[in-house]
Amino acid sequence: RSGSSIYSVYNYFYGYGTSMVKNNKINSTAAGGYAYGMYINFLSGGDGDIEGNEIVAKGGYGAYGLYAYYPQGSIKNNAVYAKASTRTYALMCYYPNNAKVYNNTVHNAGTSGTIYGAYIYMYGAQYSMDFYNNSISKSSSNGYVRYVYATNPDNYHSDYNNLYQPSGSLYYNPYTGANYSSIAALRAGTGDDMNSLSYMPGFMNVNNGDLRPDPSNPNSWALNGRGVQMTGNDKDINGNARALTTIAGVPDLGAYEFTPTATPPNCAMAPAAPPVNGTQVVTFGQDTVAVLNWGNTVPTGFAVKQYTGTNPPGITSIN
Repeated sequence: RSGSSIYSVYNYFYGYGTSMVKNNKINSTAAGGYAYGMYINFLSGGDGDIEGNEIVAKGGYGAYGLYAYYPQGSIKNNAVYAKASTRTYALMCYYPNNAKVYNNTVHNAGTSGTIYGAYIYMYGAQYSMDFYNNSISKSSSNGYVRYVYATNPDNYHSDYNNLYQPSGSLYYNPYTGANYSSIAALRAGTGDDMNSLSYMPGFMNVNNGDLRPDPSNPNSWALNGRGVQMTGNDKDINGNARALTTIAGVPDLGAYEFTPTATPPNCAMAPAAPPVNGTQVVTFGQDTVAVLNWGNTVPTGFAVKQYTGTNPPGITSIN
């Protein structure tokens, strides 16, 4: 349809009890207007879950992938893709009340105008959110990876996420004026995301909204084995097992559990060449992998790769 707003799922829950919106596949397209993939008002007055949904929203003018108003309970294991020409919101949460946002894969493919990876509105000290194991990425440097309007930033808890756009802001809170464009600045300014990174994931087909990790793409290592075990979140979007204990393993970031078949990309090194009697910092996605202290003799022509969640080839035991 052209010049109109299309709502694929629009629900208005009000009251108490438990409401669940699970395991839907949604493709919403509005050629000239707004496309809403999933718009949920008042996900019950009690706890509720938005879980295991695959959402694609493409609008000629604007698009909202997953829009949750007054969410309680959990928003987890969803894959959300949004694309539009002027106003694009991939994940939007207004007034979350102790919401648990875990293991979502979100990509905003908008290239101009107002573009948000995750837009979170918490005006009022009573609102709160836990934000863990998510992958939030954007195609454009316009806008923000996360826009968190929080009058009490201490009520927003975030870690073990992949937060990526080509350049620009990873986090902006207009209430406090905090605006951070690097993982290091974000950590220093908020104390959050101490185990997060910033790297474009390797998806199956980001141009058409297929956000499954591509195991043959080296960039998929940005998601593999980088999460933290979360109580009750024992399955991914496809029902595959997700580790709940350290002994069982390390969860992947985003909605999908998978195993890469490609070799990891090379890590970045600063300085690029090993300095004699100096220090070299190795990072992947702005997250520190190693700090190398060199003596009088330094090597040439070497690279560092980080194997997360699995042993590197040829390593049979770890001391």
